[in-house]
Amino acid sequence: MKKVLIIGGVVLVLIAGGLYYTQVYTKSFSPSAIVDFSDGPLKVQVVYCRPYKKGREIFGKLEPYGKTWRTGANEPTTFETNADLRFGDKS
Repeated sequence: MKKVLIIGGVVLVLIAGGLYYTQVYTKSFSPSAIVDFSDGPLKVQVVYCRPYKKGREIFGKLEPYGKTWRTGANEPTTFETNADLRFGDKS
């Protein structure tokens, strides 16, 4: 029984450390940001993570032209609105 408690404690510490790393440490490299827009009753919110360039040349070097690349960092970008939107003639 003592071994089970020790192993359970070690597993719990490892899980907590992993969660800390993924939620806190990695956010320092690509911090999250929120953009809110409202116009009358319309409300739009975009939540995203911004990657840091850190002096690197991104396009043409780190990410070659003509190749699909990931636009976000960490979590995927979310786009929320409280009403239907129209872009040109499309809802």
